[in-house]
Amino acid sequence: MSRLIEFAPNRDSRRGAKLLVGVVTVSAVALAAHVPARAATSTTYSVTCGTEVVCSDGRLQAAIAASSNGDIVLVYPGIYREHINFDGRLIRVKSADGPTVTAIDGAGTSTVVTFDTGESRLSILQGFTVEGGSASGILIEGGASPTIRANIVTNNSNCFGGAGISVTTGAPLITADTISANVGGHALGCGGYLAGGGIDVFYSTATITGNRITDNTMDAGSGIAVDGGAVTIANNVIEDNSNDGQSGASGLELFNSGAGTSVVQNLIANNNGTGAFSSVVRFATLGAVSFTDNTVVSTTESYAVWIDGSSAPPSLINNIIDGGTTPLECAATYSVDPYISHDDVYGTTAPTGACAQLVLGHSNIRVAPRFVNASALIYREQTSSPTVDAGEFADAEHPFVLPYTDLAGKPRINENRVDMGAYQR
Repeated sequence: MSRLIEFAPNRDSRRGAKLLVGVVTVSAVALAAHVPARAATSTTYSVTCGTEVVCSDGRLQAAIAASSNGDIVLVYPGIYREHINFDGRLIRVKSADGPTVTAIDGAGTSTVVTFDTGESRLSILQGFTVEGGSASGILIEGGASPTIRANIVTNNSNCFGGAGISVTTGAPLITADTISANVGGHALGCGGYLAGGGIDVFYSTATITGNRITDNTMDAGSGIAVDGGAVTIANNVIEDNSNDGQSGASGLELFNSGAGTSVVQNLIANNNGTGAFSSVVRFATLGAVSFTDNTVVSTTESYAVWIDGSSAPPSLINNIIDGGTTPLECAATYSVDPYISHDDVYGTTAPTGACAQLVLGHSNIRVAPRFVNASALIYREQTSSPTVDAGEFADAEHPFVLPYTDLAGKPRINENRVDMGAYQR
């Protein structure tokens, strides 16, 4: 059954008021609000499944198609079994009651949510479970730079990387999301060396902040993989990801990242890598990347941090690198030494390669960090930890930005002292 429904037009009368869709209960309510993309008003389109649990008739995309810049598409609880594309619109598509009760489900086909028409950060996806995609849960390409906020991106797949979120170019903001249980690469029977289980970023200036990235599986960069661009990765928890027996990084992999890439105050721990050269974090063929105030804990990996060939290697400052076996490997293929300062680099064996000498001096230490309860995955430091008050505020040779608060929201500076790692005592 289908019926004619009405979208109340904005005061601009910018479009006709009628739209024919199947079994739909979509309404529009005028909302007076200042939106930068519009003069003074916007329209809210309310989308609901009504008495249905699952809606499979494209009503969410229909509301998007009816909207214009500055409008809001407000979505009520239900499972919306469809694929949506923002089609360049600078609109906010948000759930009324959050991601636990409101899902966009791709039913195991294609990409669930697409941004590919130059969308800006005024194009916002907020408060959904995005699931059931077979070619990424969320695809951002073509220079699009949307805001992805407070979603659960889960149970998606992609043979070629970016199973959860795939980003190509653009400058999106990915914040306060849970990105979990997404699968790609050899785990799907795909060949090659594929990267980006949770998030894959290709030549972008993305900002990835405040997310929980967990239980994703890929050959490399099982949590996050970055290939090119200048990306900011800050205040994320990256844990319980797996590289499916391959030799890539189970947590974070950085390829060809340019100067300006910053990895600040992340917890990267309890990831699962079993390949002969598996690591938690891997730097490969980089520009000058800043890696500061992170806590990296290796469990099954051969290495905690692996630094590969580079003409402008990374600087590692104020980190806790708890290696389990080998905490830090510097391959001998780069022309300029990495800069390692005020780090705790601890493991069963000493750092290897050029790192064996580089960790001597610059106030680095090699002592067990004494977490509150590592077996319970609590990686804050005990008061007696040697990493407490052992960090630095600034480094003239390799400038970095000290966060105002730590990963738990406590002030980063305590009595004019700074701790190593992602947490402040």
